[in-house]
Amino acid sequence: AKAAPQDAELWTQLLEYELLGDGGDAAQARDVLKHSLELGPNDPHVRFLAAEHALLEGHPALALDHFLFVLANVDQTKDPLGAAMA
Repeated sequence: AKAAPQDAELWTQLLEYELLGDGGDAAQARDVLKHSLELGPNDPHVRFLAAEHALLEGHPALALDHFLFVLANVDQTKDPLGAAMA
């Protein structure tokens, strides 16, 4: 991902791995999340992952903000998991 710093899809995939994959790294997830949000602040998939991260970090109010954004904007995503996120 560092070789493609503007590739939002690649950074989202890396974020998924760091948050949910075997061997993911919580500290690395924070940095990847920050960059992913910079690339796609209105991407429902990124915001869903941000909500998951907020829950894992013990920030339920922040998670709720992200989840509400996803619910309000999921129809704008081309992500095949869009319906599952809602």
